[in-house]
Amino acid sequence: MSEGATPGRLAGGSYDLVILGGGPAGDFAAEAAARRGARAALVVPPLEEPKPLEPTPLREEIRRLQARFGLVLRWPPPRLPRVDVCLGQPVFHRDRTIAVGDRELGFRRAILAPGTKPAGPPFPGADEAGCLRPETLAQLGEVPRRLAVIGLGAEGCTWAQAFCGLGSQVHLIGRETAVLTGEDPDAAAVVQARLQQDGVRLHTDCAETAVETTGNLRSVVLSCNGRKEKLLVDEVLVCAARRPDVSELALETAGVACDARGIAVDACLRTSNRRVFAAGAVLAAAFASRQAARATAELAVRNALRWFPRSAGRLVVSRCIHTEPAVASAVLAGTVLAGAAEKGRAETGRLEADVYRAELADADSSLPASLREGFVKLEVQRRSGRVQRALVVAERADELLAPLALLMARGLPIDTLAEPFFCHSSRSELLVRVAQRAREERRLSSGARIPACCGAVPRTIGRHSIHPPPSTRSLW
Repeated sequence: MSEGATPGRLAGGSYDLVILGGGPAGDFAAEAAARRGARAALVVPPLEEPKPLEPTPLREEIRRLQARFGLVLRWPPPRLPRVDVCLGQPVFHRDRTIAVGDRELGFRRAILAPGTKPAGPPFPGADEAGCLRPETLAQLGEVPRRLAVIGLGAEGCTWAQAFCGLGSQVHLIGRETAVLTGEDPDAAAVVQARLQQDGVRLHTDCAETAVETTGNLRSVVLSCNGRKEKLLVDEVLVCAARRPDVSELALETAGVACDARGIAVDACLRTSNRRVFAAGAVLAAAFASRQAARATAELAVRNALRWFPRSAGRLVVSRCIHTEPAVASAVLAGTVLAGAAEKGRAETGRLEADVYRAELADADSSLPASLREGFVKLEVQRRSGRVQRALVVAERADELLAPLALLMARGLPIDTLAEPFFCHSSRSELLVRVAQRAREERRLSSGARIPACCGAVPRTIGRHSIHPPPSTRSLW
């Protein structure tokens, strides 16, 4: 399909909403616009249609992990009612016009959701040496006997552990002194210990890295701690850092501010151009998960099409690093958005927070040993008891994170979980113990002893006791 073409008919040149896609948030925004009945256009950069490959167990596993990292986009683009799809590279022509090839699209509101792309090769000669990238791993016909993974971030650790489980001898290489540098140090320590236990060979603090081709093999030359080392491997996988894919959009023409971190937005996901919103990984690295892409895309569409916008301050952003054990975390979007006001409120709130940690080893002993490895860490506001951040390091950590993310989304205090209502012999019982401990510590720190019924006699309706407020003018 040629650039500027569209699978459907372009009904005129002006739209209620134009979505600049290319990432998962673009597809989610198009679905949200279709549900609201908006006249919208989804602009997708031209991509080569993926060639059909013979399905193998290796490719199935690779596709599964690629989908978790958002590296597999739906192709062809989704066909949705009242949403036209235009293929081509979009460029802002004016503050309310987008050019796609020789076509101009006018819009009332626009949403930026182009996703991310690799920041560039981590060392000179990486592309010439035929190194693999996570997007091209499905080309592998068989499991490499020896594999070098360059990058100590979430992608590098996940792919290293996955190929180690498939039988490869894996070398994990990076400049940092430890894995998962940007994550919680306790979580990173658990993942690093498991990597070493599984047989992954770590090469940290490597100041220089070079790859040379030697016949059918590749030679990786490392300079670590002042000494050089050479590794002979079959394949090299480069997991480079990623950055927002906005270099070709001409954002300055539309007056949209952007820096190395991402597109600057306010609490309503509106950019410096009040007609343009942003969603997904272009906001910040914390919004790279599929859950964050869906949540921010739906909120951006709602705010773009309605007069009264809704703040993203209470929006829960969760992500999961699919290592073993997995690392799942949830945080309020207001604490990571680039807006100065939201950031100031977040820092103020964090000064009045307590941190609670519980080890999964303390869970019911009848559970399998694999389910009792890891920990839960919560950051709770001292006054309100609301959960600001939640971290779970465990097998199937995303399932254990779900009730905590629900508390955060509804603004409920941790005391809500203090009553035991989970199934017996469940890891979720551990959350009840954390909530009970947090409730007791908050009561003791307040210095006040609150009577059970505030001095009033409860009245009973049916089987439930109702406590009237301590007032002379009772409403009961």
